[in-house]
Amino acid sequence: MKRTVLLFLGLLIGAAVSGQELVLPSPLDTISDYAGVTDAAAQKKVKDEARELRKLTTVNLKIAVIYSPQPLDTETYGERLYQAWDVGKVEEGADRGVLLLISIIDHQVRVIAGKDVTYILTPYIRDMIEWSVIASLVEGKFSEGAVMGTLAISEIIKSNWPKGYRGIEEPDWGKLSLPLFFLLAVTIILVLLSGGTFLTAYGMIIGGVFGYLFFGLAGMFIFAAIGFFLNYQRAQE
Repeated sequence: MKRTVLLFLGLLIGAAVSGQELVLPSPLDTISDYAGVTDAAAQKKVKDEARELRKLTTVNLKIAVIYSPQPLDTETYGERLYQAWDVGKVEEGADRGVLLLISIIDHQVRVIAGKDVTYILTPYIRDMIEWSVIASLVEGKFSEGAVMGTLAISEIIKSNWPKGYRGIEEPDWGKLSLPLFFLLAVTIILVLLSGGTFLTAYGMIIGGVFGYLFFGLAGMFIFAAIGFFLNYQRAQE
């Protein structure tokens, strides 16, 4: 019964847009489920995985679940959606994006990859991912299919992403609060004892935060010291 209703809705949508200019939908979130067939748990899992992928590789992953791509074929619809949403963040000077398009009515799946990701997601690998998701769609397991496709794409990219080229992870401000407090305290003490200036304190804090974000606690001390001595010497000139 549910499949019959979905098919009827898909036919209505196809009839409504045939002969008219195609209007692409705007993204709702990491997963844009316009068919309403994925549950909240699956959407959260997809969103968390996509966030982790972007942290580690800078690759932007979006998932779109639609009733049907009519009047276009799935490949063309996916390509247009990828471009319209700027999934690859082309405006930032790259094309590191992946769009997983799931069409409910015709059980079609397409993985659209940006040019800076296709060396990992080759046509063969994309086909394998698509068929694995289709198997879930045929059984009516839409949430499972969306999660499976997301995890497959993410794990393959993370496993093959060039070592040494990672995205900058978002800092954990909860963990940063204690080191930052300690850095501020040390900065105030050193500046007062050495007769330093505001520039000296500023150099220490900026250097310390930079060092912590990129190199951890040891980096905080090293770069804070560098910031202190560089700016202290300038103040003495």
